[in-house]
Amino acid sequence: MKGPRGARVLVVDDNVDDIELLRLSFARVGPSCSVVGTTSTKEALGLLATRDGRPDVVLLDWKMPSMDSPEFIRALRADPRTIGLAVLVFSSSDDPGDIRAAYAAGATAYLLKPPGLVEYESLARDISTFWCRPVRYLG
Repeated sequence: MKGPRGARVLVVDDNVDDIELLRLSFARVGPSCSVVGTTSTKEALGLLATRDGRPDVVLLDWKMPSMDSPEFIRALRADPRTIGLAVLVFSSSDDPGDIRAAYAAGATAYLLKPPGLVEYESLARDISTFWCRPVRYLG
């Protein structure tokens, strides 16, 4: 179980610029979350399979190549080690079909990608306040 500091966020996004914007945004809003990023859902599953370094929250881009996001979420929900892990879908799509599909696959929340750095920082602050401090995950 994590203490009030040191929670980990795994960002899974095929766009390295989005990963870097999130890394920068979380660093600017405070030390409650550390960010690890990967551009591959398969690599993310490998990271999640290990106990060391397992994140407390996953920020997942909705439109991932290779293993698509619904398949990735279903894999997490089927694994007893990650069944309760918070999976926040992070997408530029506001399509109701995408939103329904994300929740049907088992997403915890569906967040829209912000338009700029100030909004990224606001989102990082919100995630940090809710998911990186008080929420606990036993995995």
